[in-house]
Amino acid sequence: MNHCVTILPILCFLTLSPFSARVKFCRMTGGSFFQRVAARLIFSLLLLSLLFYLFFRRVRLWLNGIQNGQNAYFNRIFSLSERPLQRISNNCLITNFVPSKGTISGCPFTVETSCLSEGTCYVLTDVPTRSLHQALIGDQKKLQEFLSIGAIRCFRFQCGTGSFTIDLTDNFQQTQGKCSQRGRYSSVIALVSDTKPEDEQVVISCYVIHIRLSEEERFDTSILYTFWKTNWDRLLTPQLSKNGEISL
Repeated sequence: MNHCVTILPILCFLTLSPFSARVKFCRMTGGSFFQRVAARLIFSLLLLSLLFYLFFRRVRLWLNGIQNGQNAYFNRIFSLSERPLQRISNNCLITNFVPSKGTISGCPFTVETSCLSEGTCYVLTDVPTRSLHQALIGDQKKLQEFLSIGAIRCFRFQCGTGSFTIDLTDNFQQTQGKCSQRGRYSSVIALVSDTKPEDEQVVISCYVIHIRLSEEERFDTSILYTFWKTNWDRLLTPQLSKNGEISL
């Protein structure tokens, strides 16, 4: 680094100084005109190389986060907001899903719920995956309209804990023993809350149910996916962690 500090003023002088001063400097050092031109080009290239080296070295150190810890640059870009995170309440969710053991399809199955408000439960069958996905990424009203139109049955649920039984045997009797068409979801159970909170809360909980239709299928009837929709039209996809807790 000391050599760079010593050579840098000379290189700057040769590159940025007026032509007459450079000629005078070259005469003092000796050499023909072409030698002086070649020396000037060499010095210019050396100066540019030095500047590029210092620049890219600085950039590399910055990207590696040497000054602010490992990967500090990327952490600043992809970090979450510095505002404190707030818990989002879910007004209606399924706490337990119990299929019957005596049938291949698991029907009828028992659903246990925990709700903070009253609402409506919608049960859909043979749901096109693309149509459901488009409804999920839309706003809350469009999703509720999609559920109410496509539901084969709907009923009210009360505030607090409860349970109900859903029997879809008749709906899948024609396809019993055959592999289901995977372009469609076997069933969707949606809990829609009547509450209208001012802060952000989950008001629609959608549960995609996989129903086993054949002994050849390896997966039993169970909840396949879970989608939560807030009153601010945000779509959340919770996941069950190893310790049984739900995380987003």
